[in-house]
Amino acid sequence: PKNPMMVTMLLLSTILLFHLVLVCTGTSLEDAQKAEWFWSTTDLVYDVEDDTTIGFSTWMPPAPFGVWNSMIQGYVHMGAIREGRATVG
Repeated sequence: PKNPMMVTMLLLSTILLFHLVLVCTGTSLEDAQKAEWFWSTTDLVYDVEDDTTIGFSTWMPPAPFGVWNSMIQGYVHMGAIREGRATVG
């Protein structure tokens, strides 16, 4: 958006709408957390010790540096990226 206030208002209105739904349904914040309406900390935190291969059979640096390996191994379609860049502003 061209107006930075649009982003701020969108964020605030989303939070307000969510809390309005909680009030209208009679759901407490604790009940919503127990019903898994929110992501848990383990869902949001990338744990390097869990998976250092990032889907590859050999060790790679943790994300996001695994992207470079994907490009080198040919998993990224560079033609599609070139074509897509031509359509961006």
